[in-house]
Amino acid sequence: GSIAYVDDQIKALFGELEGRGLLENTIVILTSDHGESFGEHDGILQHSASLYLDEIHVPLIVWGPGQVPAGKTVDTPVTITALPSTILSLVNAADDPFPGPSLAVLFSGEAPADWPDPISELAQMNGAAEVNPSTHGAMKSVVGDEMQYIHHEKFGEALYNWRTDPQEKSNLVDDPSARVSLNGFRLYLTSLLG
Repeated sequence: GSIAYVDDQIKALFGELEGRGLLENTIVILTSDHGESFGEHDGILQHSASLYLDEIHVPLIVWGPGQVPAGKTVDTPVTITALPSTILSLVNAADDPFPGPSLAVLFSGEAPADWPDPISELAQMNGAAEVNPSTHGAMKSVVGDEMQYIHHEKFGEALYNWRTDPQEKSNLVDDPSARVSLNGFRLYLTSLLG
């Protein structure tokens, strides 16, 4: 299938880099621009349909001998918009004109207290399947250390604890114990996006 195909292509890439003598002086980053829904949420069967984690949580592998610790797993939610700063940091560039921190900070330790929570936005997608939330309005999302907040311009708000509820089935927006998180996400989005 497609996963085996991608694995074969990655193997070919590394083989070619090694064959050219470039493997030890190369940074390889593997990622995707979106995930995919396979019916987990009310029959949504594609991408660009919602901002559930199924669609926004993507693979991110950074490989760089001597620069990125082998086998290191980062538990902190991150954004692929940090990749330009990360690349510049890994090549020791003198200047970094890109906003946001380099992910290299996370390779050697825990996230600093001021680490930004990743945001996602999705415009209304007129003409898409009726089951898709994006058909009915624009959406915004913030993923924090434990919670994900989603705001839909027509359907309102949702708040999920993605660590204890990875399928995002239990909306905590009306749960009094989640009120501090909910208000924090609202303020965070407003401060970034207006």
